[in-house]
Amino acid sequence: MQPASVYNLALEKRLHRRVDITLPGRYMLANKQEYRCQTLDVSIGGIALSGFIRGNLGEKVIAYIDEIGRIEGTIVRHLEKGFAIAFTPSPAKRERLVDRLTWLMNKNVVEENDARQFTRHMPNLSETKFVLPDGRTYPCRIIDMSINGASIQIDVIPDIGAEIMLGKMNGRVIRHHDSGIAVEFTDIDDKGTIADHFGNQSSSTVH
Repeated sequence: MQPASVYNLALEKRLHRRVDITLPGRYMLANKQEYRCQTLDVSIGGIALSGFIRGNLGEKVIAYIDEIGRIEGTIVRHLEKGFAIAFTPSPAKRERLVDRLTWLMNKNVVEENDARQFTRHMPNLSETKFVLPDGRTYPCRIIDMSINGASIQIDVIPDIGAEIMLGKMNGRVIRHHDSGIAVEFTDIDDKGTIADHFGNQSSSTVH
């Protein structure tokens, strides 16, 4: 069985490529002036912004991006309508950024045709495990979840309809997606079990 950290490394390698994500924000250049912006693409080591004032190559810039948080880096490239920033996050911020980008990439992919009526969240505790009926156990990472289901990133893909246990919750695989599977909980009446096992759900940004 591979440790959960293996998934971090594989995901970081994938996220070094730039992901097209459009998010509003603002940035501050060396002149201490703030300007509105919008992301063009994001990776764990860089971000491309559309902004009215491009700044100078090599200039330090601080950006505050909705859903991501504070990013501090250096302008490394001019674009037609903006610029690209390179940054080197600390190990802790890197892990939070990986989680955040994963969530952003998948939040509109999973459960598109599901009849869920509950708000989906990114949990504070994202690493857990799931168990197949024969007892085989695998580490996994929760992408997002609601009171009656979850999307999880996993290398081992059970068949659709397979009964599994995710943490302490019994569930059923209802869909495959690019990062893993979508699970519908089959004991959703026990709402306390979800809170007890996964902790308070949060959509906090990277700081």
